[in-house]
Amino acid sequence: MASLETFTTELAVLDSHIDELVNRIQVNDQKWKQLQNLEAEFLYRTSLSELIEFTLDNSLLSFGVDIVSLVLLDTNDELNSYLEDDHLFVNQRPNLLFLDSELVLKQLFGKARRAYVGPFQTGLHEFFFSDEFVDLPKSLAILPLYRRGGYIGAMALGSQDNDRFSTALSTEFLDRLALIAGVCFENTISIELLKRTSFIDPLTRINNRRYFDQRLGEEVDRALRSGDSLSCLFLDIDYFKKVNDTYGHQSGDIVIQHIAQMMRPQLRSADVLARYGGEEFVAMITGATSQMAIDVAERIRKSVARRKIDIGHQSKISITVSIGVATFTPKEFSGSRDTIARTLLGQADEALFDAKRGGRNRVEYGGVLKDVHANLVSVSSVNAASKKKQAG
Repeated sequence: MASLETFTTELAVLDSHIDELVNRIQVNDQKWKQLQNLEAEFLYRTSLSELIEFTLDNSLLSFGVDIVSLVLLDTNDELNSYLEDDHLFVNQRPNLLFLDSELVLKQLFGKARRAYVGPFQTGLHEFFFSDEFVDLPKSLAILPLYRRGGYIGAMALGSQDNDRFSTALSTEFLDRLALIAGVCFENTISIELLKRTSFIDPLTRINNRRYFDQRLGEEVDRALRSGDSLSCLFLDIDYFKKVNDTYGHQSGDIVIQHIAQMMRPQLRSADVLARYGGEEFVAMITGATSQMAIDVAERIRKSVARRKIDIGHQSKISITVSIGVATFTPKEFSGSRDTIARTLLGQADEALFDAKRGGRNRVEYGGVLKDVHANLVSVSSVNAASKKKQAG
């Protein structure tokens, strides 16, 4: 009888162990599925800004944590400017931080480069959280973003629960996620670098002619679909050769950089600004009527004319620009995409030539594309006609 009771007890214990094992398998299976879904979501992100936003916003829900922080290595202060160009502003993301050295990451992860799981440690983990975080986490899981022999950064998942990330927790899932995230961040950063190499002018850090020509065709297609107007500004620095001859080419470079900086604030985020070559710039203003484009050009001209540019050696010089404007309206002009793009740019260039011939430091309007063979109309004439019409 005693042996039967012992057997029954042992069987009950075995059943309990089996139930526990089945539950553990089910939990692990659920975790793997969740991890696979998360990995797929990471892999779907094709731009750095998109990947960052997904990492910071989605991780709170995916992991059920209180705080998520992302630290990226940015030794040359390039990533910050890339993100701003893509309209992701770091000052609006307190949980996005940058390091200029991988030293603290090496100290944290050591040679093993495994995910850290455990309590928040003062003096070791503060760099993951900006001053805007008042309530620092009690426990952490920190994933190293490591690829091809170097650190990319790290991601911290924080909880106010002391036991949420205990030292006894297995890091197998986290290590795998860190590997996938590292690959994704490496790929998107590489793409950003390639884009900048191909489409960014190294002197002004704005778009180059190659990028503008590509976008111009895309925006013409968009205008044809929507029926909206598309305007082009062609700008040239007045007497630029005299600047180079008098002050040297380095001073000329400074002038070009300042002109680019002064043009940017006058344009919307959807507009395209590019250095077209030498001292010439082009801007494409989407959804802009003729008068809107003229107004933008006048603001640019005035902002340049009233500012002295410091070219070093205690010298400040005044610079002016001439601008030509042209507008494409789908209902007024028909043709292929390439014909429209070429005509729009050419008509703005003709207007620029007329502005130079008319005395410089002025804006000339070249009309809408249907007027490609018409005489250029000066801005003063356009404004005068507008005022006359308003007066009745």
